[in-house]
Amino acid sequence: MCQLGGATALAALGASGRPDTAGIDLIGVLPQRRGQGFGGRLHAHLLHLAAQTFGTHVGGAEADNHAMRRLFDRHGARLVSTQLDFSAAPIPASPAP
Repeated sequence: MCQLGGATALAALGASGRPDTAGIDLIGVLPQRRGQGFGGRLHAHLLHLAAQTFGTHVGGAEADNHAMRRLFDRHGARLVSTQLDFSAAPIPASPAP
């Protein structure tokens, strides 16, 4: 989406890796343009585009990304899974020979 000659919002749409499933990800709106409906309109547009090629779609948001989770709710999405991310513990230094 463009507003006044510059990008206001962006997102990624493509095959998700699951059969007949689109992935709609990375929706972002410039901080000064948030709360004006750009994210919702972009998401609705991407849902329309995805429906032309794919049977279903998936998307994700961090647990604390309340704006994105509200957008999913407004467009009828439902939570179907939760992902846990783990990081490796630091490797201890080897003692000097």
